[in-house]
Amino acid sequence: MPVYITATALGKLGHPDGELNLTRAAGKHGVIQMIPTLASCSFDEIMDAGVNDQVFFMQLYVNKDREKTKKIAQHAEKRGVKALFITVDAPQLGRREKDMRMKFEDSGAAVQAKSNDQVDRNQGAARAISSFIDPGLSWSDIPWFRSITKMPIILKGVQCWEDAVLAAEAGCDGIVLSNHGGRQLDTTRSGIEILPEVVDELRKRGLFPNPNFSIFVDGGIRRATDVLKAIALGATAVGVGRAFIYAFSAYGQEGVEKAIKILDDEFEMNMRLIGARNLSEVVPSMVDASSLNLHVTTVPEDRLYRGNYEAMRGAALLAQYVPLMFVAGLTEGQSPSPAPGSPIASSPPPELMGRSSSGSISLPSTPAEAAVNASSDGNPADPFADLISRLRTVLTYRKKGAVWDPLRARAFQVILVDKPNATYSAGTLDPQAVRFPHRKVYPPAPRGEVVNTAISSTPHSPLSPMSPTSPVYPDGLITPIWIRKHVELVPSVFVLFLRLSENFGGTNRLEGRDDTLKEEERKRDAELATEISNRKKATGERGIKLTVVLLASRQMLGWVNRTFHIDDPSLDSRLSFIRRQGGLDSRAALFVLSPVSQSELNDFVKSLQSALREPAMEYYAAHSKRVRKKRNRHSHANSASISGMPALPNPTPGPRPLRSIGWQVRYDYKLAIFAEFRMEEEVARKHYEDCWTSLVEMFGSTAILPPRTKRWAEAKVLADCVATKLTKLFLYHNEPHLALATFNRHLQKFSELSRGWGIGEETFEFWSWQARQYRILAELLELAIRAGYKLPIPTTPPPLPGTRATGISSAAPNQQNDPKNLGTNPAHVLQHPGYFYYLAATCTQQRYERFLAAVQQEERQPGSLSQSPGFVNEKKVEHHAVIIELFTKAYELFKRYRSGQSRQTFYIAYRIAETYHGSGNYESAIRFFERIAKTYRREHWGSMLHSILLMWYDCARHLKDVELTVRLLYELLAPGVTIDEKERTTYEGDLDSILQNSSPSGEEPLVIELPEGRSILDTTIVFWRPEVSIGEAAPFQISTVAPDDISLSSLPLTGIRIQFEGSKYPLVVIEHVAGETEPTNVQRIDIGQITTQPEGDVEERVKADLRWPVGATKVFCGTLLSGPAGALKAKSITFLIKRGNWNIEVPYEFEADGSSGIFAPTASKPKQWLVSLVEPFKFTPVHRTVTSVCTVRPKPHSLHVEFQHSAPAYLDERYPLVIKISNIDERELDTVVDVLLHPAEDESGWSRFQSAAVRGVLTTLGLNAVNKISFEEQESTGLIKGVQFGTLQPGSICSKTLYISSSGFAGNRVLDISIRTRAHAPQDDASAGPPPVPESPSLTGASADSCELLRTIAIPVVRPFDAVSQTTYHRTTAGGGGGKTRHSMLKETLDLSRFDREEFDVKYEAMTVSELGVGLNGRCGVEVDGIEWVEVKTGGRARLVSSSLNDAAAEDESDFPLTLEPTDKYAVIHRFHIDTEDEVGRDIDEKGIPCPGELVIKWRRTGNTNDPWSTSRLSFPTFRPPPDTIIGIVHVPPSATLHRPFPVTLTVQNRQSIRSADLILSSESTPAAEGGGFIIAGPKQCRLPTLLPNSSVEVKFNVVPMVCGIGKLPGFKVLDRRGAGGGQDVQITTASAGGATGEETIKFESVQVVDERLDARDEEGVDLLLYVPGAVDPAGGRKLEVRKEGVSILVLPS
Repeated sequence: MPVYITATALGKLGHPDGELNLTRAAGKHGVIQMIPTLASCSFDEIMDAGVNDQVFFMQLYVNKDREKTKKIAQHAEKRGVKALFITVDAPQLGRREKDMRMKFEDSGAAVQAKSNDQVDRNQGAARAISSFIDPGLSWSDIPWFRSITKMPIILKGVQCWEDAVLAAEAGCDGIVLSNHGGRQLDTTRSGIEILPEVVDELRKRGLFPNPNFSIFVDGGIRRATDVLKAIALGATAVGVGRAFIYAFSAYGQEGVEKAIKILDDEFEMNMRLIGARNLSEVVPSMVDASSLNLHVTTVPEDRLYRGNYEAMRGAALLAQYVPLMFVAGLTEGQSPSPAPGSPIASSPPPELMGRSSSGSISLPSTPAEAAVNASSDGNPADPFADLISRLRTVLTYRKKGAVWDPLRARAFQVILVDKPNATYSAGTLDPQAVRFPHRKVYPPAPRGEVVNTAISSTPHSPLSPMSPTSPVYPDGLITPIWIRKHVELVPSVFVLFLRLSENFGGTNRLEGRDDTLKEEERKRDAELATEISNRKKATGERGIKLTVVLLASRQMLGWVNRTFHIDDPSLDSRLSFIRRQGGLDSRAALFVLSPVSQSELNDFVKSLQSALREPAMEYYAAHSKRVRKKRNRHSHANSASISGMPALPNPTPGPRPLRSIGWQVRYDYKLAIFAEFRMEEEVARKHYEDCWTSLVEMFGSTAILPPRTKRWAEAKVLADCVATKLTKLFLYHNEPHLALATFNRHLQKFSELSRGWGIGEETFEFWSWQARQYRILAELLELAIRAGYKLPIPTTPPPLPGTRATGISSAAPNQQNDPKNLGTNPAHVLQHPGYFYYLAATCTQQRYERFLAAVQQEERQPGSLSQSPGFVNEKKVEHHAVIIELFTKAYELFKRYRSGQSRQTFYIAYRIAETYHGSGNYESAIRFFERIAKTYRREHWGSMLHSILLMWYDCARHLKDVELTVRLLYELLAPGVTIDEKERTTYEGDLDSILQNSSPSGEEPLVIELPEGRSILDTTIVFWRPEVSIGEAAPFQISTVAPDDISLSSLPLTGIRIQFEGSKYPLVVIEHVAGETEPTNVQRIDIGQITTQPEGDVEERVKADLRWPVGATKVFCGTLLSGPAGALKAKSITFLIKRGNWNIEVPYEFEADGSSGIFAPTASKPKQWLVSLVEPFKFTPVHRTVTSVCTVRPKPHSLHVEFQHSAPAYLDERYPLVIKISNIDERELDTVVDVLLHPAEDESGWSRFQSAAVRGVLTTLGLNAVNKISFEEQESTGLIKGVQFGTLQPGSICSKTLYISSSGFAGNRVLDISIRTRAHAPQDDASAGPPPVPESPSLTGASADSCELLRTIAIPVVRPFDAVSQTTYHRTTAGGGGGKTRHSMLKETLDLSRFDREEFDVKYEAMTVSELGVGLNGRCGVEVDGIEWVEVKTGGRARLVSSSLNDAAAEDESDFPLTLEPTDKYAVIHRFHIDTEDEVGRDIDEKGIPCPGELVIKWRRTGNTNDPWSTSRLSFPTFRPPPDTIIGIVHVPPSATLHRPFPVTLTVQNRQSIRSADLILSSESTPAAEGGGFIIAGPKQCRLPTLLPNSSVEVKFNVVPMVCGIGKLPGFKVLDRRGAGGGQDVQITTASAGGATGEETIKFESVQVVDERLDARDEEGVDLLLYVPGAVDPAGGRKLEVRKEGVSILVLPS
């Protein structure tokens, strides 16, 4: 057989043995294997697994490192590989999207693991393992390959004949035609498609056939017929990959052997069937490759299979009905005739062709002949042949008889019919071309019946129950032939394609035509019209719409060439003549089509069908109308008149005619069918409902439909199909609840009827019908989902009408556990198809059981059932095959819809295996048991596992597999499987009989590995101590406990073997020696001390009584002498059994917790340690998580660690922390330190409420904690690793300084410091560099002499400076300062410049006094090198005016450097101008105004003159000027001169933004006795102009002092008429229009008047004393007493 196993990568993804399965099977059957470069198994492993003289090929991916490629190739040649296949089609991997979506978690190919290549797992398996491939491979590399190996070189992946020729000319020994499994270049051709052209081109050049050049085909080979096709077309051999991969992935080596056997048997059979005795007789003529490049082939339909397929019985009744269209004139191999003289008419010659009556010309029978004829004359092929071929494809795209059609609303079912035969003369219609069935016929009288004149004189449909020749005569309901008539035989529209004759007489239409040509054209048009008229007559009689499509060339339609256009003047008249003479109507009856592109052709077909849809609907509406009339006539007549058969005496007994309700069923069903044709699905659903209801009524009377009769069976199939139709219509309208309810209603109703018919649940007929219903629904859902239907998400259905939906909270207590409130019943929700396949399978099982009962009845009572047709047919059914098929479909669909393997899928797999077992297919059953038992064991499904083991055991007995039988019996008898005492006795007897009377297949012991960590005994191991030092003994105990409920007498042990981890520990063998007395419940067996042995294969033997009573415990005690550092473990305990010729070993591998899975300890049951040496024995619990391992560690290292620093640390400084390590050990220690700085936490808790954006801004401003640590040359914000402290000699000390830099907020900074040490290993070379970095013991394990010491230190961090600031606010009355820096405080409202916010309006002046001192918790003084004001960008609403820092610098009186002790303070004064409005004029007093700068302080600790200077920043508080309404400000000079006048200005400001002020001003003199003595010149009382918002007014006075000293100026009182409320009465003098004056009393509110010199307030508006150094306490805050008494001034003498 010319087949080899081709190379495929990563075999272990499918099976643990990987490619070894292929090797072993290939060697056994003599098949060549190609070893892949990227195999999971290594090359040598594969070669070693082969048999002697086994032939191997080697597939090679060329590595970028050519030395690696050379090494692989030469090693393969050395091992005997016969040929080297170099892959050339993968310079870059294709985009394998399915592969890329899967995360690759395998270790990769063996060749990569061996060469330490990096495996990138981010883009799937293919790219992960192929990164090493050289993309630069070229033809120039062939000589290099020749130079490194003498093996034949074959290029794998050739995809065109040009490369094949180049390969042969380059001296290659062969090629492999392959497209890399279709996973490289999309849509590339397969190897079998390239093969013919490659062989032809090589033959042309004399390069093939050639014994030194082979052609292989790889890809797509699935059957032996595929192999023969490739050999026939010229291939030397073929490669098969996927078939063998699937085989070993599922069944291992046996699967590959089975696949090879299937392929070999097929090959031998096919060779015989084609008559070839050897491969040389397989020739190309045996293969039809004419359609190879079209990618399309016509496969004969398996009618036998479809005819016997029982899944969709009554498929014609279930199909989706769409309007039927007949299309004539598109017969393959024919083309409408071109006119003489046209460019197409000259090729081929007319005398070689027959002419039809319509002008059709018969073309050659095959496309190849047409191409030859066209090319021989030098003319192009007929474009109409191509047009016809494409029309056939477009029109017939819809699958015939589809059950589910999502595009039904705009679809036509198109059937291509033949045109008239060419042997008929013009003007006649071929009656054989299209024959419509008769509508009505006169029925002949049936034999033996009285001739009824009423019947014989009235014509009826041939399918009517009233026609004696009808299959439903006289009492049938409906026949599928009637459906076929409207689906296949009688169309609603008829489309006829004809060729319009063309006769120009020349190539230029402008030259005109002579009379002879015109006459010929007229004659052909008349023939065409006659044919249309005849067809119109035939279709018109049936009410069928006839549409004609005339095919004409582009020249005929007016296109001469791309640039010249001429309309044929005669075309319109010719078309009118054809329409008129042919009798065509004016609506969608005549179309003209020329050869067009595919897209234009698709548009034409769509427009044609759209135009014909309305006539089709009218056709079916007319049918419905006729049926409705008949139904109305029958509904008003008696049953005799309904049947049309008068009640005449019938001399011979016979069936009664169809009753009235039967006619009702017929009419409703027909109306539903025609409504479906019209896409009126709601109407169809109503008629189907009526039909189903009538059928139920008929079935309710056995007189109408006697059970088990032909008509009864027909009606039952009809009812099933009607119910399925209703279900489908509900699904179409996305009403799954109604669809399922309809299905369940039908199932329930007919189940009740079946019991009345005597075919209830006790009969196989009942379950056969049930299974069929579930299967039909499953297949319907499967078709729907495949077409895009979405299954609903299960929800609680809405409450029934008339009920009130209640929630859980309102439910009564006794309703809380009501099943209706706990969820949705799965039977009430439309499930996926797998669920219904499963129900169908279970029903089929019930069917089989009832059939077996019937067979037993037939055996007891011969002849009771043998004559029943149902029983006879049932005996022919392969029940097990049907059950397995249904369960398999359910299994696959459950896996798909349940996202992999679920419990339900495993249960279905169990049912499949159970069916295989019942059918006697024991091998298949065992394969299923092996696959599913793993899960059942792991999840402890006791009852089902018991059933599986029993059937598995039965299968092994039937197959006479003795060893498998023994294994299964041991598993059944071992603890963990629940069986009763009777079964246990039986299995013990079976086991004893097998062991005594049989022998194993080999001499080696039979090893029985109980699954899922089970053991014969509950076995645990406990080490008393978790850790020991090197050389210490580790006490251990191994406890073995027998089950409490079963006896182990059937499993007598002859010995126990204990193996410890490590090759130097001897095996401990405990031999059984029966004691004189019965063993006690607890027995202690001393093993002694176990030490390492220099030589292997040493055993320590101990004798003991190994009999376990029920529930008894044996404790094996001993000590294990520790060796080098590591872990002490017990590897396994093996129970030895010797019976007859059998040596059986039952091993148990100790798990991490030291116990088996079944007896695993729980948290409430810790492991026990036997503490007493004699009876009574006592146990103490061992409270440790892991007791099965004892760690051996070296002696811990002795170190002393000391931290030196001066706490607390200040923010913004580089704080030193000295780490001092002392070695007080006797060993030299390599020491390394790691430091981890924890993130700082704000003790105030404010940072918890900061967003990420806010934290970023604060970090930028230095307000969040940004901490750094630096150690030598390393700097980090978190972790510094590997700081070398060097090798510390015993008694030596090493110290290094760690620096911590903190900013942001104060608080503790926590450091984790790890000191890792390792015993120093002396180095031979002194220049070898520093010692290696010690690893953590948790990383290096116990074997390394290393130690880790962890310390945590918290360093308090405080602020270096505390600042207390107080701000006083002063009102301003006038601008100053020049430029745009300062302007008038208030402007008029209508002044447009007020809205120019580029100006800075000074409304307040603020003075901030800041007192600086050392931080509150600071314990060390600081040396300040300088304090600097730094501007910060803000909103620009505050500006610095002056600073005491700048004043001191300007006067060369700097205070720096300055030393501040913890009790010292340093004051800084700043003055600011404030504008309280933002850019758009809104008041921003409430939200505050940020300070435009901050203080930058350069400092360091006192006494540390060598330390670098640190920099800290202090910010100022936000400005919040107190709010104002209306205020009066008095401006006076600093002093005055006696008797000399001086000016006094009163400025009244309205600082409100929305309210104006109506003010009255009055002045009052102060008596000299009260400190007065001034004469004032100005109004005593006046009314001020109305003050608009944000405006001011000035009133000026001249005052003359009359007394020296400090005098009090006259008082000013301002009253506001528009105050908010309250106030005082004031008399106002008013003037009338006539000049008269009067007084008016008005309420006013007093306005505050202040002295501008003493105006100072805090944020709350409380008056403060001005800060005058040495005069008052600036922190005072008391009110000024002088302010209550008026404005004072110092008067000097003149």
